[in-house]
Amino acid sequence: MSEVLKAVLDKKQVAPKAKDNFCMKLLPNKTLFKIHSWLGLNTGLLLFVICFSGSIAVISNEIDWLLDPVLRVEGKDQPYAWEAMYRNVREKYPDAEITFISQQKNSFTEVGDYFAASVLVPHPEKGLLKVHLDPYTGEILGENGFLDVQRFFRGYHTQLFSGIVGDFIVMIFAFFLLTSVLTGFLFYKNWFKNLFKLRLKKGLRVIVADSHRLAGVWSLVFALIIALTGIWYLGELVVSIGGNYEILDPPKADKIGNGTIRQLGDAPEWVSLDLAVQNAEKAIPNYRVESFTLPKQPDEYIVMYGQDGNTLTRDRTNQVHINPYTGEVARVQKASDLTTLQVANQVIDPLHFGTFGGLVVKIIWFIFGLILSVSILAGTYIWYLRNIKKLESKLEKANTHQAENETVNKSKRGSARYSKMGRSMIIWNSISIFILVATALITALLGFKFYGGYPTGYYATVEEVTLDAWPVEISCTYPCTLEKGTKLIAAFKTADLPNYDSLKLNFYTDQGDTLSIPADGMAKLAEFRLNQEASQVNVSRLELEVLKVSGGSVRQPISIEKIDTQAINMEGQFDSPPSKWSYQDVPARIYFVIGVFSVLLIAIITTWCRYMLRAVNKEKRLLGLLNV
Repeated sequence: MSEVLKAVLDKKQVAPKAKDNFCMKLLPNKTLFKIHSWLGLNTGLLLFVICFSGSIAVISNEIDWLLDPVLRVEGKDQPYAWEAMYRNVREKYPDAEITFISQQKNSFTEVGDYFAASVLVPHPEKGLLKVHLDPYTGEILGENGFLDVQRFFRGYHTQLFSGIVGDFIVMIFAFFLLTSVLTGFLFYKNWFKNLFKLRLKKGLRVIVADSHRLAGVWSLVFALIIALTGIWYLGELVVSIGGNYEILDPPKADKIGNGTIRQLGDAPEWVSLDLAVQNAEKAIPNYRVESFTLPKQPDEYIVMYGQDGNTLTRDRTNQVHINPYTGEVARVQKASDLTTLQVANQVIDPLHFGTFGGLVVKIIWFIFGLILSVSILAGTYIWYLRNIKKLESKLEKANTHQAENETVNKSKRGSARYSKMGRSMIIWNSISIFILVATALITALLGFKFYGGYPTGYYATVEEVTLDAWPVEISCTYPCTLEKGTKLIAAFKTADLPNYDSLKLNFYTDQGDTLSIPADGMAKLAEFRLNQEASQVNVSRLELEVLKVSGGSVRQPISIEKIDTQAINMEGQFDSPPSKWSYQDVPARIYFVIGVFSVLLIAIITTWCRYMLRAVNKEKRLLGLLNV
């Protein structure tokens, strides 16, 4: 009986082993380790930069709050003064268009106390401004350009400040991260038994190896979240490029009907924004408005974004569209109205950047982001220490007189495989360094300028005209000629949006030929970009024509002589044609943060390359390719 029992027990012990052998044959540890090592050595450098910049991006808004006193206000138990904020900004910037108001929801509390409200103001001369206000009184506290610490790290992390090409580079690396995490996890067996194992007396290599393993295990869930959401971003980008974005995001609201618009007159006034917010918050139970976009055209709604208690979704999940002239709710969008795919898409951003649970979650995301970033460096250093030791051992044996031929042949065969790894490292890391250098140049030469205004003297007012009920200021950009390259701007001096059907710029010649350029941009800040066709017209007369919603058109001539005068004035201010974009007046504190980040990256990249080259040189010595 005991022998039978022993046989059964032996079978039970053998069965798992047989199963393990099957798994090992399917994807053995050696293969997992090779994949994990290859990814770390070849993609780790750029992956580290992406993860490290993302870690800082998580708390970048808080860095701005610490560095800029204009962003700090005292929290009060009272509603936000939305209307007062809007009125004060409109009074200070009469030539600008107000497009977005936000209470700057932050990490300190759920509702955004201690942070100033923010209003985005596209200014015809200064570029895109971010105006900060006391949300309880509407008092203007100060203004900044659009580039701040948050905008830099968000832009650099998501696209390396390089547009759609950068988007694809960053998002493709999410696949590398996912594969690296999974292979590392599968390679380390019995990880749950070593959750707290850190051997401090076994030498540097063991300490770094244990740290790398612990970092990988403890940040496993976080790394999977980051990798999977990064892959989702790639899918989101592909879908949007394909023109099928409604799969992930609901369609925009319909426009206000033309019949309604015609009845409003030439310059209809908006209702109080405080009333609009109150109506929006009544439309959804437990709803709190956190930001909204204002109409850029007279037939658009005010679109309000906020939360109804589920902070795991983006604010834009819950929208209320308000008629700006009546304050009535035109459309309500809640999470329950969306498809499963659309709701999932709204969860991605809060999960990726940790914006769903206040300051505590952001700190956790920041710490685990740093752990993940350091883990990439530690893994590379482990590889370096382990393989340098192996190479040195092989070199020793190769120089030993005993069994010299056999040892050298084996070493050469082993090093040939190694040499392939070395070549791969050089190629992939060279590509990574090229990408980093290229994106650094793009950031410095174009990225910062994208958020700036015009150079001094690049923008000038031509004259002010009247189009029926609307006073309009006509301005131009360098070179202020009626040729390709000039942009004419028609800024309407009205309290709210001017209500017209269309606006165009007409060119007339002595021969009776005409050319019309339709307005682009916003209703209050209409732009006319002169093209090659405009350059070829021998203009004798220039006029602005507006088609009114009530019917009929109004035309107003624009002085060609005044345009020519501004062209001469501008030409005298520049020794050479100025750039279309200029560096905006970025505060020194922002450049300091960016500078520290850049120095750290340069130091890490230099050290990384140093270790990689050392390892490759050892390989070459072993193969006898260097005369050392």
